[in-house]
Amino acid sequence: MESSATDELQHASSVDNVTKDAAAVRDMNNPNALMADSLDDSRDGETPEATAWAAEIEGPGPTQSENAEEQLPAFETQTQAASESDHMPQDHAQPSPIEASLPPPPDSSVIRLIEQANHSAGKLVNLLAQHFPCFRDETRFDGRKVRFLKRAQIFVADLWAAFSGTGYGAFDDIECLTMFADYRVPQMLHTLGVLSYSPPLLYRLRDKNEIPSGHSWEVQLRGCSIWAVELIRREIGRQHPEAEGEVNAVLIDFFLYDLAKERERGVGGGLEVPHHRTRSIWY
Repeated sequence: MESSATDELQHASSVDNVTKDAAAVRDMNNPNALMADSLDDSRDGETPEATAWAAEIEGPGPTQSENAEEQLPAFETQTQAASESDHMPQDHAQPSPIEASLPPPPDSSVIRLIEQANHSAGKLVNLLAQHFPCFRDETRFDGRKVRFLKRAQIFVADLWAAFSGTGYGAFDDIECLTMFADYRVPQMLHTLGVLSYSPPLLYRLRDKNEIPSGHSWEVQLRGCSIWAVELIRREIGRQHPEAEGEVNAVLIDFFLYDLAKERERGVGGGLEVPHHRTRSIWY
């Protein structure tokens, strides 16, 4: 990268200097926009089948064995998420402009859910977030609602990858997806020198102390990672015009995630600091 591009990337990616530009990565006038600040003041890839999204759990529900070697975090919350089925929860709150543009709840077929999106990655992500609370990955930052929708986005990306962009994986706007804001890609971006951390945050990470879900540091880590990957995508397009339209945030995320896993195994060097630790059902 040239100096100006590098300076821009470092400035926009600094966790202690996150700007509202991160909330404008996608056009907010687009009803399929994902990096939504709603301004009201998504790694599995399985073939979809024409079956119900999830079987309703009957009785008192599953429990964890007290003798288990390791207890699953947020077990009750995850069980509740797994039991969300074809009787979609009804949200009686005033819908946002994005939600108002979506069709009514579909029936219990995954295939028909995909068909309702009409080959729009953005619409499918928002359908998932609208009808399934466990996909509604959003929080507030600096007085504004920010939507990450990591698991919903990765659902769509896995369809796209599994079907090689054809059939059920054909999306006309796959480029509207952002990277999947979790804990691993920020760690890799920092190791590569793309993200810089403040000393207090570094101490927290190196001590492996938990950062609560929704904490300012956690939101900035995720948001800055999205913006950093977007800037990387733009820089690749600038330096390689022939690749314009071929390189998107999904592919960059896949690369960074795989690279982080290799580094974790000691291949090609290590990782600079531990990843952040947050108990969450969102990623």
